[in-house]
Amino acid sequence: MELLLNKREILDLGLNLHGFSIVCREGRCWITQAGDSRDHILRVGDRFVVNSNGQLIITAIEPCRFMLNEVGIKKQPSWLAKTLYAALKGNATAIS
Repeated sequence: MELLLNKREILDLGLNLHGFSIVCREGRCWITQAGDSRDHILRVGDRFVVNSNGQLIITAIEPCRFMLNEVGIKKQPSWLAKTLYAALKGNATAIS
């Protein structure tokens, strides 16, 4: 799933994203995850693999485009991917 954020927009992706990856396609974004003492800055081509279930927040440092994918899923997306996609598609809210 491809997501776009404007500069300084914040997207709360919630909990339980273990097994997903985030790949920056354009711009720069800042990833913060509960339980991870490090923050992660992604630039074009960088990838972040979610290794825990803590709440995940993405902030656009500049306008950015990124892909949210399940690692290792080739055919059918999981129920979590379907639920997340439906939530983002129907009720996406960015905090400015």
